[in-house]
Amino acid sequence: MTLFPGWQAPDFTAETNAGPIHFHAWQQGSWGIVITHPADYDLDGLRRAGAWALSRSQPVRLLGLSPAHDDDSPYGPGFTMVTQQDATRVARAWQGVTVDIGDIIPEAPTAERAVYIIGPDLTIRTTLSHPPARGRQFTDIIQTAEALGLEDIPLRPVRAA
Repeated sequence: MTLFPGWQAPDFTAETNAGPIHFHAWQQGSWGIVITHPADYDLDGLRRAGAWALSRSQPVRLLGLSPAHDDDSPYGPGFTMVTQQDATRVARAWQGVTVDIGDIIPEAPTAERAVYIIGPDLTIRTTLSHPPARGRQFTDIIQTAEALGLEDIPLRPVRAA
């Protein structure tokens, strides 16, 4: 199923390098960034992304869904990876347009890459997609997330009397 901004993020349970998670409970009202293929990104950039996520006044949760990764996660703290045994099952919930309409051009690459930025209310705020490539930088994702106002939306609504 294709996922669009404004839709609720899929819920799932999975084994990760940080232990078992239930996605909606794991995000705990934080912002979330789900990356279908974190191996496409520069390793140092992903480590800095984990540090960035941990340093925010409002937490940001990073989750990688790539089936090609080391379960010990060389990405460092702040970056959670779905384990190899659950990666394919969980990734199916996050697949995009090729699942719905199939391959329009048979010789086109079928491995769609996507990044989903999810708000504290579990709504997909935006989707970034890109072709397969190695050595990508994470800075574009951080800039997009910050443009969405990570700091402007309170973690818990405050009711005034």
